[in-house]
Amino acid sequence: MQNSVTFQAENEQQTVQFAQKVAQYAFAGDFIRLEGTLGMGKTTFARAFIRALAGDDALAVPSPTFNLMQVYDETRLPVVHVDAYRMGDGSELEMLDLTPYYANGVTLMEWCSNVEDGLPVYTPPSRYVMESEVGDFLTITLGECPNNVDARQITLEANGTWRERFGLMVEGLMRPQTQKGRMQFLAEQGFPNQAVVPTSQDCSFRTYHRTVIDGVSHVVMDAPPPVEKVTDFITAASYFQKAGLKVPNIIKQDPEKGYLLLEDLGTTSLAQVCQQSPEMQGKWLGVAVDALLKLANQKPADVWTFSADSCWQEAKRFTDWYLPYVKGHATHIADREAFKNAWYSCFEHFKNLPQTTCHYDYHVDNLMCLNPEGEATLENLAVIDFQDARVGPVTLDMACLLEDRFPAGEALKEQLIDKFLQGLKAPLSREAFDAGYTLNLLHRFFKITGLLVRLQERDGRENVLGRMAEAWQVIDKCLQHPACKPVRDVMDKIYPDYKERGKKWQK
Repeated sequence: MQNSVTFQAENEQQTVQFAQKVAQYAFAGDFIRLEGTLGMGKTTFARAFIRALAGDDALAVPSPTFNLMQVYDETRLPVVHVDAYRMGDGSELEMLDLTPYYANGVTLMEWCSNVEDGLPVYTPPSRYVMESEVGDFLTITLGECPNNVDARQITLEANGTWRERFGLMVEGLMRPQTQKGRMQFLAEQGFPNQAVVPTSQDCSFRTYHRTVIDGVSHVVMDAPPPVEKVTDFITAASYFQKAGLKVPNIIKQDPEKGYLLLEDLGTTSLAQVCQQSPEMQGKWLGVAVDALLKLANQKPADVWTFSADSCWQEAKRFTDWYLPYVKGHATHIADREAFKNAWYSCFEHFKNLPQTTCHYDYHVDNLMCLNPEGEATLENLAVIDFQDARVGPVTLDMACLLEDRFPAGEALKEQLIDKFLQGLKAPLSREAFDAGYTLNLLHRFFKITGLLVRLQERDGRENVLGRMAEAWQVIDKCLQHPACKPVRDVMDKIYPDYKERGKKWQK
């Protein structure tokens, strides 16, 4: 993965467009270091970046040269713009009290070379998923281009999560997703001249396509690096197969280019089967619970762990995307800190639960019925879309299965939870299960509220806010549980009208 990328902006407008792209993919906690001599366009970049985060091309963005810093909260994220030109060393940064922005906003700093010894230190995460939005350190250097006084050479340098984001900001860096590329992958694997038909797009940047080889349907996963990677899918597939679950066989693979040729498990999801009748739903959800028990009663996979940090990285979609969308300004730093502390407090429940390998998106649309006319058995159930698998509490996948997409009725839910607890080898009380289950559910739907806004506002997806009413119904219900009190108390302070707003989404 590239740590450094250099490209050319032909004129000031292209510099502005690049700044807008950086703003599009900025995360809370980002530190953007602007380097370059006088007149190279640092102020042009900063102004365009801040205006893009505010969604206001006319926003006044004065230079902070004389007052050293300028803060903005009409932006999606809190922003502090710092000019260190007149500073002598890093100790002078202390009087600006920038630490809250290092954790909860975006810091945009010019002339960092003057305060090198006072800059924050960023440690790249050992494991990162693009959708997690982990803030990091990025250096942007603007310089002259030979033979073109209007052009600027722009260099990006990063060691952490910005490297994945390079592919979203710099044209040509992310491998393009094209029909020609998918056909070339198949040809290189010994299947030339194959027709490839689109099937579906994921909430990520992956897409899926079908192709028929020797009369048998297969699926091509197109996961373009550096933004996506197929190695997580390959690792999880191997574990689930060894655990006794049916997953698509990987026929051919090219991890470097981001392609997989997979066994086609058909088109009948568990959602379709469950919709036939309450009886079918009960039978098939029971089988899905059996699959979770197989995972829970054996040693977890060697994959990353659902931690307090990763829990927060997803919960903060609410503060970093949803709240700015409905309020029209950045979530105040104190409010964001309070929401963060509440989730770290709630995470203590998860630590004390038995741990298992979680699919992490275990709902009826990601479970396939191999023979819709056959019996409801584990052999007839297949699992897909498991690339985000991680070790976490046994309540996590159960909450997703029984509450998301096609919720089970209360009686069936109780029956299936009893079934799970009776089959679980590790000791777990019903009270502890209920607390973890409800917190997992609350966490999932908080991150969904932010995801839906992000898909619309950042990624340009259409008709995605339809699930917002469902999300707020679940959130409102979960917040009544005693285990969720820390989050409820914060919500009463930072978003007191959430119940009324939730009702508005239903209209």
